[in-house]
Amino acid sequence: EMICKDIFESYADDSCAVLFRTNLQMQRMAVWLDKKGVKYEMKEKTQSIYEHFVVKDIMAYLKLAKEGFSRGLYLQIMNRPYRGIDREGVLENGNCKSGKAAMELEGQLNRLKQCSLYLGVQYIRRAIGYEDYLRKKVGNRKELLSEWLEILDFISEDIKQYRELNEWEEALKVRKHERDEKENISLQLMTVHGAKGLEFDHVYIPDCNEGIYPYGNMQEEAVIEEER
Repeated sequence: EMICKDIFESYADDSCAVLFRTNLQMQRMAVWLDKKGVKYEMKEKTQSIYEHFVVKDIMAYLKLAKEGFSRGLYLQIMNRPYRGIDREGVLENGNCKSGKAAMELEGQLNRLKQCSLYLGVQYIRRAIGYEDYLRKKVGNRKELLSEWLEILDFISEDIKQYRELNEWEEALKVRKHERDEKENISLQLMTVHGAKGLEFDHVYIPDCNEGIYPYGNMQEEAVIEEER
């Protein structure tokens, strides 16, 4: 918010770039700018944060709980975390032959149905065990786990403003719109690597803090120097 205020009050006619260490950090700011109706451009082809499997899993849980059974959504999350539910035992009418495991999941979905969207995400993360599922899935790749947990934090914050699931879904559709790349837009979002060799009148580097630049506790001096 401070960066945008600074740009549009002082440098509205100048070229400005906001640089990020990762695509995820860039996507989070893009979502914020979309909400505010601020025009920007991302020259790097990046996946929308809403296309990430973590977001899709959370959405699948919420839709199953709030809107009723869907075999496709059920298959998506039935073993996230692992429950030992057999894919072949899931019938089109919502019945499942996996017995106790399926009954436990049904109970979780019933409790999730009673939650607000925000509390529902917390319930999925902790009570259902989705965070633990991610930790096991990622293994020793700490940076990747950090990214996935950051996405969960983002969802938790983003969904607070909505009372109904369909409101959140509609907002996601709006944010996935394609931008006209021919339009002359002075504000550019890009990664530090994507910015190499380019020049701008003003450059901002948010989150330039120890632990982010360079990332974590890297041991290799060459990697640390590259990040610097």
